[in-house]
Amino acid sequence: MAYPEAFKTLQSYHAAALETASVIPQEDSVQCHWQGLGFKVSDICLLSELGEVSELMPVPRLTALPNVKSWMMGIASVRGRLIPVVNLMDYLQMPVTEPGTLCRVLVVEDGDMIAGFVVDQTLGIKYFRQDRFEPEVEKSADGLGRYVTGRFTGQKQHFQVIQLKSILRDQKFLAVGHDQRSVLISPRHDFVDSKGADDSEDEDQGKEKSMGVVKLSPVLVVLMIVLTGLLVGMGYFIAQADGPPFDHPPLVLAISGLLLMALICVVMVGNTAQQLRDQAAANERNQAAILQLLDELADLAEGDLRVHASVTENFTGAIADSINYAIDQMRGLVSNINALSVQVAKAAGDSQHTSRELAGAAESQAREISAASGAINDMATSIDEVSSNASESATVAQRAVEIANNGSQVVQDTIGGMNNIR
Repeated sequence: MAYPEAFKTLQSYHAAALETASVIPQEDSVQCHWQGLGFKVSDICLLSELGEVSELMPVPRLTALPNVKSWMMGIASVRGRLIPVVNLMDYLQMPVTEPGTLCRVLVVEDGDMIAGFVVDQTLGIKYFRQDRFEPEVEKSADGLGRYVTGRFTGQKQHFQVIQLKSILRDQKFLAVGHDQRSVLISPRHDFVDSKGADDSEDEDQGKEKSMGVVKLSPVLVVLMIVLTGLLVGMGYFIAQADGPPFDHPPLVLAISGLLLMALICVVMVGNTAQQLRDQAAANERNQAAILQLLDELADLAEGDLRVHASVTENFTGAIADSINYAIDQMRGLVSNINALSVQVAKAAGDSQHTSRELAGAAESQAREISAASGAINDMATSIDEVSSNASESATVAQRAVEIANNGSQVVQDTIGGMNNIR
């Protein structure tokens, strides 16, 4: 009878606990957070969407490219891939400083385009509430504002959101060369001209360079026209003047200006010729580097994986480094295939040996089964003979019983006859 009362007491305790318990607070709405990678460029805090940066790494060894803009630092070979590295500070037209130890490269990929952007410092993953985002109303045509979509306001500092992938498709980024022709580097390491000049123009330029034709700049043309006008004016003045020409100050001033302009023309022509010679020397060095690279890789076409291309400071150095990496990987792959072939051959030999042992055991087992079958047949024959003998013995025993019964009857009859005789 005590058990129901104890149960009722526990129920009363439970009801009292429910009445005095405080209600658990519930959040009416869930706040969505925006995630991005924070970094600094010239003391400006920027944010890039988390999925936009595919890799973060220190500044690698770079190979400079000829005739490119100042913000193109060079190309780097990263695990067999050629990645153009861009100084984001210089590209966004900010004051350029020397790269420090905290500088990092943000690798961004968009389809077949890839590039690395050098930033001053990375600030890690940042989280912001969506309602703290302030979209950019007006975008500037140049500089940072060209790629900023808005900003997040924090307690201590503000972060501007920048779209790095939009830089890869911008014509300003594609026009990396001084001649406004871009060099695009895809993951296949192909160099592609974005404007695609016609073959006739390339042939004309080659002919002009081979013939040593110097294209005059507009300033030089204006100076030559002014110089020609001064010469004509001096000739007319000398023809009209009386006495020695140097007695007239305007004529002396004109001659001085003429000599100064002639000197400027000579200097400009000399500089232009020097630039052409430097460009021709650079082209010869590049051609020699290409021929050296092709010569070193000639045996690779015949399957010789012992080839090693020389990594130099020329623009082919990064290509050679990438090719060496690919050859090393291929050599490791071939070595693994050879080792796997040896293991497969060994396993096949072991399997063949095991098959032979199994075949011998099967033959031995078959012989033993055959011998057992013969013994069983002999046992069956013996059992049949024993059964037949037992049947004959039963018949003989039955006859003996019958004879015994007949003998007993005879004895009884004899005893009866003897009793009758008495």
